[in-house]
Amino acid sequence: MRLRNAAKQFADVRKSIDALFKSSAEIPHVSKDDLLDLRLDAASDLEDAVHFVARSGCPPEQEADPSSCTHVLGPHSADILNSLPLESIVQAYRNSALAPEVKNLIARNIWMRAVILNRHDVAQSLDTTILSWSTAVQSLKPEYFADLIKQYENAATPEDKQFAAIFLLQHQFAYGYDMGATQPWCASLIGTWRDNPEGTPPPQVPPSAAFLTPEQAKQSTIEHAALDKADSQANYYVKVALDFAQKHPDDPRVPESLSRAVKNTDRNCNNPRTSALSKKAFTLLHNKYPNTSWAKNTKYWY
Repeated sequence: MRLRNAAKQFADVRKSIDALFKSSAEIPHVSKDDLLDLRLDAASDLEDAVHFVARSGCPPEQEADPSSCTHVLGPHSADILNSLPLESIVQAYRNSALAPEVKNLIARNIWMRAVILNRHDVAQSLDTTILSWSTAVQSLKPEYFADLIKQYENAATPEDKQFAAIFLLQHQFAYGYDMGATQPWCASLIGTWRDNPEGTPPPQVPPSAAFLTPEQAKQSTIEHAALDKADSQANYYVKVALDFAQKHPDDPRVPESLSRAVKNTDRNCNNPRTSALSKKAFTLLHNKYPNTSWAKNTKYWY
Protein backbone atom coordinates (compact mmCIF):
# COMPACT_ATOMS: atom_id res chain seq x y z
CA MET A 1 0.00 0.00 0.00
CA ARG A 2 2.92 2.35 0.62
CA LEU A 3 4.22 1.66 -2.85
CA ARG A 4 0.79 2.16 -4.39
CA ASN A 5 0.35 5.46 -2.60
CA ALA A 6 3.75 6.55 -3.88
CA ALA A 7 2.60 5.61 -7.39
CA LYS A 8 -0.60 7.64 -6.84
CA GLN A 9 -2.77 4.51 -7.17
CA PHE A 10 -5.03 5.87 -4.45
CA ALA A 11 -8.22 4.13 -5.55
CA ASP A 12 -6.51 0.73 -5.24
CA VAL A 13 -5.26 1.62 -1.77
CA ARG A 14 -8.70 2.70 -0.61
CA LYS A 15 -10.32 -0.44 -1.95
CA SER A 16 -7.71 -2.78 -0.47
CA ILE A 17 -7.48 -1.25 3.02
CA ASP A 18 -11.25 -0.80 3.32
CA ALA A 19 -11.72 -4.47 2.42
CA LEU A 20 -9.17 -5.50 5.04
CA PHE A 21 -10.89 -3.48 7.76
CA LYS A 22 -14.25 -5.06 6.86
CA SER A 23 -12.81 -8.58 7.00
CA SER A 24 -12.66 -10.69 10.11
CA ALA A 25 -8.89 -10.42 10.32
CA GLU A 26 -7.54 -9.36 13.69
CA ILE A 27 -5.16 -6.47 13.08
CA PRO A 28 -2.62 -5.54 15.80
CA HIS A 29 -3.11 -2.09 17.26
CA VAL A 30 0.12 -0.59 15.89
CA SER A 31 -0.40 -2.14 12.46
CA LYS A 32 -3.91 -0.71 12.31
CA ASP A 33 -2.59 2.78 13.03
CA ASP A 34 -0.08 2.43 10.19
CA LEU A 35 -2.84 1.25 7.85
CA LEU A 36 -5.04 4.16 8.89
CA ASP A 37 -2.19 6.54 8.03
CA LEU A 38 -1.92 4.93 4.58
CA ARG A 39 -5.68 5.14 4.13
CA LEU A 40 -5.62 8.80 5.12
CA ASP A 41 -2.94 9.45 2.52
CA ALA A 42 -5.17 7.82 -0.11
CA ALA A 43 -8.32 9.77 0.81
CA SER A 44 -10.38 10.84 -2.18
CA ASP A 45 -11.37 14.18 -0.66
CA LEU A 46 -11.71 15.99 2.66
CA GLU A 47 -15.03 14.32 3.47
CA ASP A 48 -13.36 10.93 3.07
CA ALA A 49 -10.22 11.93 4.96
CA VAL A 50 -12.04 13.10 8.09
CA HIS A 51 -13.08 9.51 8.87
CA PHE A 52 -9.42 8.47 9.26
CA VAL A 53 -8.03 11.36 11.32
CA ALA A 54 -8.79 10.13 14.85
CA ARG A 55 -6.86 7.30 16.50
CA SER A 56 -7.61 5.09 19.48
CA GLY A 57 -6.24 6.46 22.70
CA CYS A 58 -5.73 2.99 24.17
CA PRO A 59 -2.11 1.91 24.66
CA PRO A 60 -1.01 -0.87 22.27
CA GLU A 61 -0.86 -3.50 25.01
CA GLN A 62 -4.40 -2.82 26.24
CA GLU A 63 -6.89 -5.52 25.34
CA ALA A 64 -10.01 -3.51 26.10
CA ASP A 65 -12.74 -2.99 23.54
CA PRO A 66 -11.46 -0.15 21.29
CA SER A 67 -14.88 1.47 21.44
CA SER A 68 -14.28 2.19 25.14
CA CYS A 69 -11.13 4.20 24.40
CA THR A 70 -11.06 7.94 23.87
CA HIS A 71 -9.86 9.29 20.55
CA VAL A 72 -6.60 11.13 19.99
CA LEU A 73 -4.92 12.92 17.10
CA GLY A 74 -2.13 10.84 15.64
CA PRO A 75 1.13 12.49 14.49
CA HIS A 76 0.50 11.77 10.82
CA SER A 77 -3.09 12.96 11.08
CA ALA A 78 -1.81 16.22 12.56
CA ASP A 79 0.63 16.59 9.64
CA ILE A 80 -2.18 16.13 7.13
CA LEU A 81 -4.43 18.66 8.88
CA ASN A 82 -1.54 21.12 9.06
CA SER A 83 -1.01 20.79 5.32
CA LEU A 84 -4.53 22.04 4.59
CA PRO A 85 -5.48 25.68 4.05
CA LEU A 86 -7.38 27.23 6.93
CA GLU A 87 -10.77 26.92 5.22
CA SER A 88 -10.30 23.17 4.82
CA ILE A 89 -9.17 22.74 8.43
CA VAL A 90 -12.33 24.50 9.56
CA GLN A 91 -14.45 22.26 7.32
CA ALA A 92 -12.82 19.20 8.85
CA TYR A 93 -13.38 20.61 12.34
CA ARG A 94 -17.08 21.14 11.68
CA ASN A 95 -17.57 17.71 10.13
CA SER A 96 -19.73 15.49 12.36
CA ALA A 97 -17.51 12.49 11.55
CA LEU A 98 -14.55 14.00 13.41
CA ALA A 99 -14.30 12.68 16.97
CA PRO A 100 -15.34 15.27 19.62
CA GLU A 101 -12.10 14.69 21.55
CA VAL A 102 -10.07 15.65 18.49
CA LYS A 103 -12.27 18.70 17.89
CA ASN A 104 -11.68 19.88 21.44
CA LEU A 105 -7.96 19.34 21.02
CA ILE A 106 -7.53 21.35 17.82
CA ALA A 107 -10.03 24.21 18.39
CA ARG A 108 -7.43 26.39 20.15
CA ASN A 109 -4.87 25.71 17.41
CA ILE A 110 -7.34 26.75 14.72
CA TRP A 111 -8.12 29.93 16.69
CA MET A 112 -4.41 30.74 16.99
CA ARG A 113 -3.77 30.07 13.30
CA ALA A 114 -6.74 32.21 12.27
CA VAL A 115 -5.54 35.15 14.39
CA ILE A 116 -2.05 35.11 12.87
CA LEU A 117 -3.59 34.94 9.39
CA ASN A 118 -5.93 37.84 10.22
CA ARG A 119 -8.95 35.60 9.67
CA HIS A 120 -10.90 36.95 12.60
CA ASP A 121 -14.18 35.69 11.16
CA VAL A 122 -12.89 32.16 11.74
CA ALA A 123 -11.42 32.92 15.16
CA GLN A 124 -14.60 34.57 16.44
CA SER A 125 -16.65 31.53 15.42
CA LEU A 126 -14.61 29.56 17.98
CA ASP A 127 -14.73 32.11 20.81
CA THR A 128 -17.11 30.03 22.94
CA THR A 129 -14.75 27.06 22.77
CA ILE A 130 -11.76 29.20 23.71
CA LEU A 131 -13.65 30.65 26.68
CA SER A 132 -14.65 27.23 28.01
CA TRP A 133 -11.12 25.86 27.68
CA SER A 134 -9.52 28.87 29.36
CA THR A 135 -11.80 28.82 32.37
CA ALA A 136 -11.69 25.04 32.77
CA VAL A 137 -7.94 24.52 32.43
CA GLN A 138 -6.70 27.66 34.13
CA SER A 139 -9.40 28.00 36.82
CA LEU A 140 -10.05 31.61 35.87
CA LYS A 141 -13.34 33.41 36.24
CA PRO A 142 -15.55 33.02 33.15
CA GLU A 143 -16.69 36.63 33.36
CA TYR A 144 -13.08 37.84 33.17
CA PHE A 145 -12.38 36.01 29.94
CA ALA A 146 -15.82 36.86 28.65
CA ASP A 147 -14.89 40.53 28.94
CA LEU A 148 -11.62 39.98 27.04
CA ILE A 149 -13.50 38.14 24.31
CA LYS A 150 -16.07 40.92 24.18
CA GLN A 151 -13.26 43.46 23.69
CA TYR A 152 -11.98 41.32 20.84
CA GLU A 153 -15.35 40.91 19.16
CA ASN A 154 -16.17 44.62 19.51
CA ALA A 155 -12.86 45.82 18.05
CA ALA A 156 -13.66 47.94 15.01
CA THR A 157 -10.52 47.76 12.86
CA PRO A 158 -8.21 44.88 11.84
CA GLU A 159 -5.43 46.51 13.85
CA ASP A 160 -7.61 46.68 16.97
CA LYS A 161 -8.77 43.11 16.39
CA GLN A 162 -5.22 41.81 16.24
CA PHE A 163 -4.19 43.56 19.44
CA ALA A 164 -7.33 42.49 21.30
CA ALA A 165 -6.73 38.89 20.24
CA ILE A 166 -3.13 38.94 21.44
CA PHE A 167 -4.12 40.73 24.66
CA LEU A 168 -6.58 37.90 25.29
CA LEU A 169 -3.90 35.31 24.51
CA GLN A 170 -1.50 37.00 26.91
CA HIS A 171 -3.85 35.92 29.70
CA GLN A 172 -3.69 32.23 28.74
CA PHE A 173 -1.16 29.45 28.65
CA ALA A 174 0.69 29.78 25.36
CA TYR A 175 -0.04 27.23 22.65
CA GLY A 176 0.80 26.84 18.99
CA TYR A 177 -0.98 26.93 15.65
CA ASP A 178 -0.06 23.37 14.61
CA MET A 179 -2.94 20.98 15.14
CA GLY A 180 -2.70 19.30 18.54
CA ALA A 181 0.12 21.57 19.76
CA THR A 182 -0.02 22.36 23.46
CA GLN A 183 3.21 24.38 23.60
CA PRO A 184 4.10 27.82 22.17
CA TRP A 185 5.40 27.79 18.64
CA CYS A 186 9.03 28.42 17.79
CA ALA A 187 10.49 30.09 14.71
CA SER A 188 12.36 28.51 11.87
CA LEU A 189 16.12 28.88 12.20
CA ILE A 190 17.27 27.31 8.96
CA GLY A 191 19.14 28.70 5.97
CA THR A 192 19.26 32.45 5.42
CA TRP A 193 16.71 33.08 8.17
CA ARG A 194 19.28 32.04 10.77
CA ASP A 195 22.05 34.09 9.19
CA ASN A 196 19.91 37.10 8.34
CA PRO A 197 17.30 37.85 11.02
CA GLU A 198 15.94 40.70 8.94
CA GLY A 199 15.43 38.50 5.90
CA THR A 200 12.39 36.54 4.81
CA PRO A 201 12.05 33.15 6.51
CA PRO A 202 11.54 30.13 4.25
CA PRO A 203 7.98 28.74 4.38
CA GLN A 204 7.71 25.48 6.27
CA VAL A 205 5.03 23.37 4.60
CA PRO A 206 4.28 19.85 5.86
CA PRO A 207 3.61 16.96 3.46
CA SER A 208 0.56 17.88 1.43
CA ALA A 209 -2.69 15.91 1.35
CA ALA A 210 -3.03 14.24 -2.05
CA PHE A 211 -6.62 15.40 -2.54
CA LEU A 212 -5.83 19.12 -2.39
CA THR A 213 -6.60 21.02 -5.57
CA PRO A 214 -3.82 23.18 -7.06
CA GLU A 215 -5.62 26.26 -5.73
CA GLN A 216 -5.83 24.80 -2.22
CA ALA A 217 -2.18 23.73 -2.28
CA LYS A 218 -1.19 27.25 -3.36
CA GLN A 219 -3.28 28.80 -0.58
CA SER A 220 -1.69 26.46 1.96
CA THR A 221 1.79 27.53 0.83
CA ILE A 222 0.84 31.21 1.16
CA GLU A 223 -0.56 30.66 4.64
CA HIS A 224 2.47 28.70 5.85
CA ALA A 225 4.75 31.47 4.62
CA ALA A 226 2.71 33.95 6.70
CA LEU A 227 2.81 31.68 9.75
CA ASP A 228 6.57 31.26 9.50
CA LYS A 229 7.06 35.00 9.05
CA ALA A 230 5.26 35.56 12.37
CA ASP A 231 8.48 34.44 14.11
CA SER A 232 8.23 32.75 17.51
CA GLN A 233 5.26 33.09 19.81
CA ALA A 234 7.13 35.29 22.29
CA ASN A 235 8.49 37.55 19.56
CA TYR A 236 5.13 37.83 17.81
CA TYR A 237 3.36 38.93 20.99
CA VAL A 238 6.00 41.62 21.59
CA LYS A 239 5.75 42.92 18.03
CA VAL A 240 1.96 43.25 18.22
CA ALA A 241 2.13 44.93 21.65
CA LEU A 242 4.81 47.39 20.50
CA ASP A 243 3.03 48.28 17.28
CA PHE A 244 -0.24 48.95 19.08
CA ALA A 245 1.45 50.91 21.89
CA GLN A 246 3.14 53.23 19.40
CA LYS A 247 -0.13 53.93 17.57
CA HIS A 248 -2.45 53.98 20.61
CA PRO A 249 -0.30 55.12 23.56
CA ASP A 250 -3.29 56.16 25.66
CA ASP A 251 -5.08 52.82 25.51
CA PRO A 252 -5.33 51.59 29.14
CA ARG A 253 -4.39 48.03 28.13
CA VAL A 254 -0.98 49.01 26.76
CA PRO A 255 1.10 48.96 30.01
CA GLU A 256 -0.24 45.54 30.94
CA SER A 257 0.33 44.19 27.44
CA LEU A 258 3.92 45.44 27.36
CA SER A 259 4.62 43.97 30.79
CA ARG A 260 3.18 40.59 29.86
CA ALA A 261 5.08 40.63 26.57
CA VAL A 262 8.40 41.26 28.33
CA LYS A 263 7.84 38.51 30.89
CA ASN A 264 6.78 36.12 28.17
CA THR A 265 10.17 36.49 26.46
CA ASP A 266 11.74 34.81 29.50
CA ARG A 267 9.48 31.77 29.28
CA ASN A 268 8.76 30.73 25.72
CA CYS A 269 11.05 29.62 22.91
CA ASN A 270 13.62 32.39 22.61
CA ASN A 271 15.83 32.94 19.56
CA PRO A 272 18.51 35.50 18.56
CA ARG A 273 15.84 38.13 17.87
CA THR A 274 14.14 37.89 21.26
CA SER A 275 16.39 40.00 23.50
CA ALA A 276 16.25 43.13 21.34
CA LEU A 277 12.46 42.95 21.26
CA SER A 278 12.27 42.31 24.99
CA LYS A 279 14.47 45.32 25.71
CA LYS A 280 12.47 47.54 23.36
CA ALA A 281 9.19 46.68 25.09
CA PHE A 282 10.79 47.06 28.53
CA THR A 283 12.21 50.47 27.65
CA LEU A 284 8.92 51.75 26.27
CA LEU A 285 7.04 50.51 29.33
CA HIS A 286 9.39 52.26 31.77
CA ASN A 287 9.83 55.46 29.76
CA LYS A 288 6.18 56.01 28.89
CA TYR A 289 4.36 54.41 31.82
CA PRO A 290 6.85 54.52 34.76
CA ASN A 291 4.24 55.04 37.47
CA THR A 292 2.02 52.10 36.56
CA SER A 293 2.01 48.91 38.61
CA TRP A 294 2.92 47.04 35.42
CA ALA A 295 6.16 48.97 35.05
CA LYS A 296 7.00 48.63 38.73
CA ASN A 297 6.60 44.85 38.74
CA THR A 298 8.52 44.38 35.48
CA LYS A 299 12.05 44.69 36.73
CA TYR A 300 14.02 43.03 33.94
CA TRP A 301 14.09 42.40 30.24
CA TYR A 302 15.48 39.13 28.91
